[in-house]
Amino acid sequence: MGSAIGYLILGLANNLPLLFLARIIDGITGGNISIAQAYIADITTKENRAKGMGIIGAAFGMGSIFGPAIGGFLAKYNYSYPGYFAMIVSLITVFLTIFTLPETVSSEQRKSNPKAQISFQAFWKVATNSKIEYLIIVFFLINSAFSLMQGTFALWTQKRFNFGPEQNGYVFAFIGVMAVIAQLKLLPFLVRRFKERVLLNYSTIFFGIGFFLIPFVPNPWYLLLTQTFIIFGNSMANPSIQALASERVPKEEYGETLGFLQSAGSLGRIVGPILGGWLFGAMGINSPFLFAAVVVIGVFFYLQSKQ
Repeated sequence: MGSAIGYLILGLANNLPLLFLARIIDGITGGNISIAQAYIADITTKENRAKGMGIIGAAFGMGSIFGPAIGGFLAKYNYSYPGYFAMIVSLITVFLTIFTLPETVSSEQRKSNPKAQISFQAFWKVATNSKIEYLIIVFFLINSAFSLMQGTFALWTQKRFNFGPEQNGYVFAFIGVMAVIAQLKLLPFLVRRFKERVLLNYSTIFFGIGFFLIPFVPNPWYLLLTQTFIIFGNSMANPSIQALASERVPKEEYGETLGFLQSAGSLGRIVGPILGGWLFGAMGINSPFLFAAVVVIGVFFYLQSKQ
């Protein structure tokens, strides 16, 4: 419901403060991702949890196929229309959740488990858990690097290839297609053959190759190749981190732990675009991608030190 209200204000916004208000409302009420991941953790076993997290990622991929393409198409007629369309989709999600999604926590479990406390102590308990502390750091760094690319990508394609909203929408739709393929077909295949920790290592290599190659593409078709590397890296990294984190805490702490991971990711998505925008303007249009490549290679060596 918060997202629906935020998107409505986004569609109505005619000044910068209203634009910020729309995003703040959506951000404050945006805990649905970690809840969905906790739900998957509730209904999966340790052996198939990464696959379950991959299904959530594939759902994101499906949204990335249709969302940018529809948004780019609607923006040709009015920049407010994508916001209104997103509001309608959010309301549909509300009704689907109410009427089709069964609860996984019984009333007896709710009575026996202590209520979650919003406090510095609860925050610190998760942050200093030695079993997941390194995963929080890795999730922050990977999301920062990904956002360095994502936050400046449309500006870069405009400068390099004269792309507008419609062309960028099609590129992100391609990314969504590849994400669905990677998380529904590639990830289950890899999970059966490798441990999540190994997949996490490989993901940083794919990220690094994709980020590094972007500045050197001679035409937009080669750009799709770089995005394929990046989306394969993302498709392996996120489910692996979420599965590893859920394996290291009791079941009743899934939501809290995965929510904290999402907060670390959100912090990365704050830092990334700010740093990327500064690099884009001060160091050249290619610098955000090269810096992102350096970050993920650093993550690779950090992971080696934890094994």
